[in-house]
Amino acid sequence: MKKTLALLLLGTVILFVSNSCNKTCKCQGWLNGEKTDETYVIELRKSEAKSCDEKSTVREVNGKKTGIECR
Repeated sequence: MKKTLALLLLGTVILFVSNSCNKTCKCQGWLNGEKTDETYVIELRKSEAKSCDEKSTVREVNGKKTGIECR
C-alpha cells in the first residue's frame, strides 16, 4: 500500500513539473538559400504553438529557402 501511494505521489509530481515547463526551440533565419545571423532560441508558451514546426515560416522561393526554420 505504501509503495502504491509513493508511486502515485511521484507520478503526480512528475506530471506537474513536466506540464509547468515551457518548451524551447532553436531557430535559424534563411534568405535566398543562405543562413542569416546566428541561431537563436525561442520559448513556446502553452497559449502559443504546440510545436517548433508551427513557428517555422520557411518556404522555397526559386528553389532556395527563405524564412525562419525552428526545431
